[in-house]
Amino acid sequence: MTNEEENRSDLVPVQSTALARTSVQSLAARGRTELRIREDAEEWLRKGLELQEAAPPDPWWGPGPLNPYAIRLTLAEKLETTIPAYVQQVLAGTLPNVAAKNLGMTSEDQEMAHVAHFFMPDTLDRVVYGPTRRKEAGNFDLSAVSSKTPIIPSPAGMGDRILTQNTMEKAAEIALELEKLVQNEVGKLEQLKKRESALKEAFQCFEKGHQLDPTSPELLYRLARSYHCGHGVLRNQEKAVDLYRRSAEMGYAEAQSSLASCLPNDDEEATKWYIAAAEQGEEEALCVVVHMYQDGDGVKQDHAEAARLLRKAAARGVAYAREELCDSAEFYGYPYSDDDGEAR
Repeated sequence: MTNEEENRSDLVPVQSTALARTSVQSLAARGRTELRIREDAEEWLRKGLELQEAAPPDPWWGPGPLNPYAIRLTLAEKLETTIPAYVQQVLAGTLPNVAAKNLGMTSEDQEMAHVAHFFMPDTLDRVVYGPTRRKEAGNFDLSAVSSKTPIIPSPAGMGDRILTQNTMEKAAEIALELEKLVQNEVGKLEQLKKRESALKEAFQCFEKGHQLDPTSPELLYRLARSYHCGHGVLRNQEKAVDLYRRSAEMGYAEAQSSLASCLPNDDEEATKWYIAAAEQGEEEALCVVVHMYQDGDGVKQDHAEAARLLRKAAARGVAYAREELCDSAEFYGYPYSDDDGEAR
């Protein structure tokens, strides 16, 4: 072997070692880069969740509709409920006294309704359909309300063109309460604007995080939830379902449950995703699946499987599972376990 061949043979292991070292360094650098990207994505996720948590509550959601039969209403509450309902019924052709009886109104309430309708129809309409109120089925439709409508009885004294002192006092009282309600609507509108701004910023955070880490199942879920609920973005059910499915396929329990809830109840795919989420102890899915097995709804009735899922979730600390096991132990004969795993 010549000197040149010997030198070349000596270089081979040296070059191999150098290449291996370079490859390891390259992999390590890439790993650090990927880790940093994931950390940045998680930071965007954290920021988005904080913004959602800090967003003011939706002014549209709160206590349910007031029940005029269950409680004594204030004038302000009557101006939002029974008075516009009375006007609506009378405009629809119901006799005034019959409408009042339907709503449990006194003669004083009726007179208040007449005064509000004749003197402040526009303000009354604004209170019922303010900028932050939803026009949904069952709400009062005051679009036909007008001071010229003849079928609403006139306030006392209007026929003689001389208003009574009582009517004037009622008008002043109603005007004051309506003004308070209008100002309350303005406050709700400001609250709504702040909420929408916070939710929009949160959505943008989720988007930025997803751009950095497209494989994060939680970021996919948060984006899907935003599209589903219209939080910070226009509602898009189709896009929400697509994102839920991508996250669900990665095993994210909340996405599996949400995807199932978007599908028809009798859909086999919905059942599949509910069961997958219930196996992980997702509470809403667990509730659905346990009752499916107990009642044989969409699946073969199987109390043993229902009990297994409940015990599995209870071991993970799911409150619903523990309560359901206790409630069902006597009725269905389910044994259940404590944290130590011993059946009771």
